[in-house]
Amino acid sequence: MGQTSSDRVFTPALLTFLLLVAGVLGGSFASRHPTPDLEGCVELLADGDLDREERERILLRLMDLAEGGPRRARVAGWLAALSLQQRARFAAIGESLGDAWQMPDAEARWLDLGDPLLANVLRACRLEIESADVARAVWDQVAAQARMVNNGLAAALAKSSLERLR
Repeated sequence: MGQTSSDRVFTPALLTFLLLVAGVLGGSFASRHPTPDLEGCVELLADGDLDREERERILLRLMDLAEGGPRRARVAGWLAALSLQQRARFAAIGESLGDAWQMPDAEARWLDLGDPLLANVLRACRLEIESADVARAVWDQVAAQARMVNNGLAAALAKSSLERLR
């Protein structure tokens, strides 16, 4: 009879159960909203299993990771900015690319971020070094894809690249 009413309500079993539920909910939230590193972002995007909201969030994270990062990070961030049509960040990251397109194939792996438009942009940028004719054909594909998915930034990039290569 010396127990108070709060002692009887929060029994050790109930407290254990509540902590377990809080842990499950916390784990569920953490897995629903991951904050991966650069390679984790690239893999998640390349996998193609993210819904629109998740994809946009990971693309934004990738752009943040690109600033001041290695060449692979800058290229991934530039492509993410292109996908999200963020002109200012696209231009800012683009200024730091330099010779980024001369990266080996292993370093370019999965940088298409699971998007056929970005795959062709990446391919065209890398082909410009080897063959302007082949690069023009790929830029034509980028222009057509950009119209199909309504990506004005990609269309403008394709147009300026085609003009530069003629």
